[in-house]
Order: sequence, then structure tokens, then C-alpha cells
Amino acid sequence: ALSLLSFSYAGGAGAGAGVYSVVVFVVLLLAVLVSPTLSGNAINGDRDAANLAPVQVTLATTAEIVLAKFVAAWLTGLSFAVIAVPFMLVAAVSGGVDPLVVFVSLVVLIVEIAIIAAIGVGLSGILARPLFSVAVTYLVVAALVIGTPIAFTLGGAAVRTEVTQSYRSYVYDESGMTANPPECGPWETTTYEVPRFDTVWWILSANPFVILADATPARFDASGYPEDLFGNFSYLVRSAQIPPESERVSWDDCARMPQPQQQLTPEQLYNQTTPSWFVGLAVQPVLAAALLWWGGSRTRTPSRTLPPGTRI
Repeated sequence: ALSLLSFSYAGGAGAGAGVYSVVVFVVLLLAVLVSPTLSGNAINGDRDAANLAPVQVTLATTAEIVLAKFVAAWLTGLSFAVIAVPFMLVAAVSGGVDPLVVFVSLVVLIVEIAIIAAIGVGLSGILARPLFSVAVTYLVVAALVIGTPIAFTLGGAAVRTEVTQSYRSYVYDESGMTANPPECGPWETTTYEVPRFDTVWWILSANPFVILADATPARFDASGYPEDLFGNFSYLVRSAQIPPESERVSWDDCARMPQPQQQLTPEQLYNQTTPSWFVGLAVQPVLAAALLWWGGSRTRTPSRTLPPGTRI
């Protein structure tokens, strides 16, 4: 209901697109908050409850056990998407939802939920204590979701560049009047430093929410502004790629015809910048696969060494 009210300014044709993007982001947020708890103790939790050993003496291989734990955690995370289907239908009825946006966003959402589940299952096989593995899973997910914006902000603030700002105005007498014709004063300059976010924007490519927004095709209205959260998120991230100008003219009172400053619309900036979603979508599966492989090697039997207190 709040989404419908928030995007009602777009009219009947665009409100549905905004509502749909909100629903998809909420589903991903729920998966980020809940999936680490469900997957972070998948293997070591069964080991502590003495349920893992009876399975390991069957014909099931270690790879099958780890894969089954991953699929179970993945399907549990996808249940949030199933629950959100009625809200997605409400967005579709509201109008303005592009089928291509729905397809791409759902594919990326399913992949991101799978990556979170794989990270939790892998860590549950690597670490012996369920509570510790759940905590570490939350830390890894938090590093991707919260740590990347923090690193982006601090990195951009640490790398700075000088900007020279120039300006001039008319010469005024003591009474505050100008001569006739007005006399121009000399140019004055000030120098200050600005952060260089264009050097660290790639850090955000590992963020699940940035990947979801940047991979989904952006929709813009007739004025060139985004119609949903996907486009807004993607525009904010891509605007960080633009380097700051080293010299600026703030104002010139003496210019007979001031030059109008051309400012790019979000759509124009979006088309001129580089997408980054494929970088994060390539790094995250490698991380998840490495943790699953490591967790499987720690689960494999017979084992030369076992953590203290392990049931045999």
C-alpha cells in the first residue's frame, strides 16, 4: 500500500513498475536476513544432533550430502519469493510492469538466494560449531551488503583531488552601485578537495542489491527519469563513475550571454556509463563454490582429524 502511494505520482501506467521493484527488493532483504540462519548450521547442526553420521554410512556420497543441503537451503530461501507472488500480481494489475524486467529480476533474485545459501552451507561444513558458523555467515553476507557501501564511501573519501573554482563579478562602489557601463572585476579562484568515487565505484559491484538493480533493464519516463527502484539504484551507482571536473566556473556576472550548463538526464548518464553487475555475478559464484568445496572436504569421511567433541 505504501509503495502504491509512493509511486502514484507516475500515474496508472508507471505505478506498477515501482511497486514490483519494491517487492523484489523486500524479498531479497528477507533472504539476506533469514537465509544465513537456515543454511549456516545445515551440516554441523546435523553433526551435533548425531544425524549426519547415519547418513554418511549409507550409499550417499559427501558431494550428494552437501549438494542436498545446499538445495534444501536454496528452496527454503525461495519460499520468500513464492510468498511475494500475490504482491507481484498486485503490481502487475497496477500496470507498467515490463515482462523483460520481471524475467531478468527474478532470475537474478533466484541466483542471489542460491549464493547466500551456498555460503551458509559451505561455512557450516568448514566450521565445527553451529552458532559460530551462523555468525560467520552473517558476517560474510554483511560484508557484501553493508561492507561494500562502507568501503566505497571511505575509499572515495580517502582518494581526493583538487578542484579550482573561478568566479568574477561587477565592481561596486561604497554605496553599492556599479558604474555605467558596469566595470568587471578580476577573476578570483578558490581551491578545494572533492572525493574521487570514480576510482572505487567497482567495489559496489559485489553488492547483491546493486547486482539486482544494475542487471535489471532500467525503465525511464519521457523526461529521462527512472520509473522504479531498479533504475534509481542503478543510476546512483553509475553516477559514481563520472570523475569530478578539475576546473569549474561558478558564476560570471560580466558574461553578456551566460552559457547554460548542460546537465545529463539520468537516462543519458545511464546509457553513457558501464554496467558492473556481471563482475559481481562472476565473483560471487566463485566465492560460493569455493566455500562449498571446502565444506565438502571437511565433511568427507573417513577423516584424518576431527574437531573436538565430534560424535563418531
